[in-house]
Amino acid sequence: MTTTHQCNPTTRSVHIGLTAPRDARRFVRQQLDGDAAMSVVDDAELLVSEVVTVATLSSGSTDALVGVSNEDGHVRVEVSDVHRGFALVPDGAALGLGIVDLVAPRWGVDLSKPGKTVWFELEVRGD
Repeated sequence: MTTTHQCNPTTRSVHIGLTAPRDARRFVRQQLDGDAAMSVVDDAELLVSEVVTVATLSSGSTDALVGVSNEDGHVRVEVSDVHRGFALVPDGAALGLGIVDLVAPRWGVDLSKPGKTVWFELEVRGD
């Protein structure tokens, strides 16, 4: 998929391991808490947890960089690591990214040197 919306996210490094999904969820909630984006915080937490779990299981990296931005009615979350693939656990990666595909209207994988960024965007809903 292609990138549809890019901004300068607020970022935090999370150590790849058992606590990485929890740490990423907390960071996303902190960035969106008290904001108009609260309408998507639960989905953003679910999806960042899935993406970071994929990185934990398959990246071979020691850390991932989680980025959050909220501009123009869209929340964008990015998870970057230094491994370009999902080869170590393709079934687990497929399941996690399948959940992202079901929930996020836009998402993708951008390859870079070294590594990749898995990103998703959610539309902020008005109450």
